[in-house]
Amino acid sequence: MEMSVGTIVTVVLLMAVLILGVFLVQGIFTTTDNVINEVDRKVNDEINKLFTQDSNKKVVIFPESPVIKQGNTGGIGISIKNPENQNTVKLKYNVLYESDDCGGAGDGLISLGASTTNAITLGSGQQMDSARLLRFRTTESTPICEVSYLIDVYHSDTNQPYAQKNFVLQVIS
Repeated sequence: MEMSVGTIVTVVLLMAVLILGVFLVQGIFTTTDNVINEVDRKVNDEINKLFTQDSNKKVVIFPESPVIKQGNTGGIGISIKNPENQNTVKLKYNVLYESDDCGGAGDGLISLGASTTNAITLGSGQQMDSARLLRFRTTESTPICEVSYLIDVYHSDTNQPYAQKNFVLQVIS
């Protein structure tokens, strides 16, 4: 079976385009991973600063005053610390909707990370290795308002309170 020169050239060109496409897609994913890692590093750096400012804090979030536009998603990082001279603790948390100024429309905006399923173990003076993401999702019809939440951290084995942190999510247009 003989192939014409045109067929051979077409096959070679198609293989070259395929290989270039694979490298292009690989480059896009590598760049995306690098951006995500950089954002994660910056959030963790800011959380470390918050713990450094007050060594007695047990729970911090970043940003401390989250703002999300209608129809968008956004989030905050949550981190927990066990202060010095404390026993090792196993903790869990729940993020609870408290109230809003928009007739209850703020309830149900949390789309990811509202609670932990596995205990977080922290030794004396330890904090979480990386922040947990709490993601919010709004729709175009979500009213402009402020929504109050409570992060309730508790001992996973006894359900006894460990720490609490209130924050307000602002939905803007």
